[in-house]
Amino acid sequence: MESRNGNHACGGPYRVATYSPGMVGFGHIRRNASIAQALRSSTLRPAVVMIAEAWQAGALPMPAGVDCVTLPSLRKDAEGLYTSRFVDISDQDILAVRGGVIRGAMEGFHPDVLIVDHLPLGAARELAGTLSLLRRRHGMRCVLGLRDVLQDRDTVHRLWSERALVSALRDCYDAIWIYADPTTYDLVRECGILGEFADRVRYTGYLDQRPRLELARPWTERL
Repeated sequence: MESRNGNHACGGPYRVATYSPGMVGFGHIRRNASIAQALRSSTLRPAVVMIAEAWQAGALPMPAGVDCVTLPSLRKDAEGLYTSRFVDISDQDILAVRGGVIRGAMEGFHPDVLIVDHLPLGAARELAGTLSLLRRRHGMRCVLGLRDVLQDRDTVHRLWSERALVSALRDCYDAIWIYADPTTYDLVRECGILGEFADRVRYTGYLDQRPRLELARPWTERL
């Protein structure tokens, strides 16, 4: 793999960005934190920037070589609409702020790889513009990361059949990582999704949480 931005050729690190949508729970940012730590422990040792909501990113210790670009927080109301969790601004404004921060981070950081957790288009489709921008950059790679059990089969099949989502997978993603063992639970087979993209699907096995927990031990011992 050659670094798109040329850093590898002059001895600098690869650059990896990760995205977590935030309001769907801490499990998503924990996964990205575990991935960042594993990458930093590998021979590749990339520079890693995590994009996440501020209140979540501040709750996790980060390994050396990893930093965060933080977003204002969202919540999903009873009607399924995305609204600001803390800041008293309109739905449109909070999404505009988040989308602008994400685009600015990607334009400044110039990652070789972007790893997106859970939502191909991001929360409220906030990644759509950024993905279109990144795909115009030669050599840039985008990866979607999924846990094995998403929701019940019918809901998963309905959601993942949406035209915009399928188009995003087709046009913007080079690989789909499923953090699971298919002999335990095969998301593709059980839910009847991603068949069109079978050549891009990779089962990584379950992520080892022990290194992340060990990193957090000094934090927890002070509590």
